[in-house]
Amino acid sequence: MAGTVQGLIEFVLTKHIHKAAPSLDLKKKAKIIAAHFNDLKVFLSATEKDFSSIKFVGGETLDLNKKDIEFIKEIQISKLISPKLNAQQNLCKIATEIFIKRQLAMISVLTLDNLNCNPILISALRLQTPNEVVKFYTFQAVGRSIVTSLGFLVQDLLLYSGENIYDANTEDSVIGGTKWDLVKQKAGEIKAWIEVKSGPNDLDKAQILHYKKAIEVIEEKGEKGYIGETYGKRTTKTITHGLYKQYLPNWEKRTLIGTELWDFISDDPSYHEKLIILLTDTAGVFLGDHSLVEVIEGKVKELTKTFEKEHKSVSKFMETLW
Repeated sequence: MAGTVQGLIEFVLTKHIHKAAPSLDLKKKAKIIAAHFNDLKVFLSATEKDFSSIKFVGGETLDLNKKDIEFIKEIQISKLISPKLNAQQNLCKIATEIFIKRQLAMISVLTLDNLNCNPILISALRLQTPNEVVKFYTFQAVGRSIVTSLGFLVQDLLLYSGENIYDANTEDSVIGGTKWDLVKQKAGEIKAWIEVKSGPNDLDKAQILHYKKAIEVIEEKGEKGYIGETYGKRTTKTITHGLYKQYLPNWEKRTLIGTELWDFISDDPSYHEKLIILLTDTAGVFLGDHSLVEVIEGKVKELTKTFEKEHKSVSKFMETLW
C-alpha cells in the first residue's frame, strides 16, 4: 500500500533520493515514524520534539540520533514533498523526477566510444557525414535507455496511484502459473489481481491462453483477474485485441485497457488526465521550455565536434571499428 501518506513518508525516509542518504538505523525506524502521521502537512511541520516523543506500543520512546533528526529536517525543508499535492501525486512526482534525472545523467556521460557504432550498419544505412553517424547512434543509445527505464517508471506510477494498490510480490503472487504484478484490495470490494502489459499489442496467442487459465484459477477463488494495458483504446485494432476476442471469453470484463487501468487503480474516472498534467509539470522543472529531444540534439552537436576533431571523416572513423 505504497500510495498513502504513510507509504510516502516511509519512502522518503528510506530511499537515497535527496542530497544525503538515510542511515541504516533510520531505515529500520522509518515505518514506525510513518505510522504516526496521517497528514503530510503535519509531517512537514513536525519538530524534533515531535519525532523524539514517538513511542512504541509498550511505551518505549523511539531513539533517533542527531544525524537522523537532521536528515528528517532536510527532507522537510526540501521541495521533495509538496504540501499542495496528495501522497499519490507526490510519489508519482518523485518517481518522474528520478526517471528524468537518470536520463539527463545518462545523456551527459555519452561518448563516441560507448555509442557502439557498427561499420556494417553505417554503410547499409548510407550514413555519410559525422553528424548523420552521431545523430543515429545517439538517439538509438538514448532510446534503448529510456525504454528500459520507462518500464520501471510506469510500474512505480501504477503502484503509487492508489491507496488500495499493493505490489503483488509482497503476497503469494504466483497463481495459475502467472506471477502477477499488482493487487487491488479495497474494503468491501472483491480482491483483484492485475497483470500489467506496456501496450495494446504485447501478447500472442500462447500468452493469452496462458493468462486465460490463470484468470480462471483466480475466479475460482471468488476473486478477479485482469490483463492491464498502460495505454491504448479498447477499439484499437491490434493483433492482440483480435486474439482477445478469439481466445479470452468475456475479454471486455477481464481486461483494463488504457485509461480504464489507471482509473481502476486510482478510483478516479479522470485520473489519467491529472497524471499527464503532473508528469508534464514535473518534467518542466528539469527541462524548462525544452524537451528531452532538444537535450539529445545538444549532445549530438557536442559529439559531432569530437568526431570531426578526432576522426575527420566517416571513412577514417570506420577504420577504427575493425
